[in-house]
Amino acid sequence: MKTAMWILVAGVAAFASAVSAQTDSTSSNPSTGLVATQEPEVKSEYVRRAVFTTDVAKREPVDELMSTPTDVDTLWFFSEIVNLTGGSIIHRWINGGETMAEVVFDIGGPRWRVYSSKILPPGRTGPWTVEIVDGVGNVLLRETLDDATSFEEPAATQKDISQEG
Repeated sequence: MKTAMWILVAGVAAFASAVSAQTDSTSSNPSTGLVATQEPEVKSEYVRRAVFTTDVAKREPVDELMSTPTDVDTLWFFSEIVNLTGGSIIHRWINGGETMAEVVFDIGGPRWRVYSSKILPPGRTGPWTVEIVDGVGNVLLRETLDDATSFEEPAATQKDISQEG
């Protein structure tokens, strides 16, 4: 009887591990700088999720950016804040070591989703950083989005060269 129970427990554990591996998977597309995640990573005690995205719909990010796409003129930053009811946070947008914007949010519940956007100024290159700052100035989280233009273009393949004629 004990052996049967151990086999059952081991089988359930193996199944749970396989399901967990499937839900933690991510897929990415390096050419667009997008990554789709199945299960969000908890960022900190007060920040459950924080992502750069191309847009927000129904209070949720539509995608997650790995680098700044070259074909967008607006970046969005989404964060899900927990355990700060009655407090406030700031999304501090930084580029080239310079604070470009600060957006203040009042936190109205135990789980509060907020998002801000930044129109990308022409000629502004380099990585973008958003700091999530609490009401007394503590940086709760810092996320940086690499600049896609700083990456090298992939080398041309033989097929590409022959078509250039």
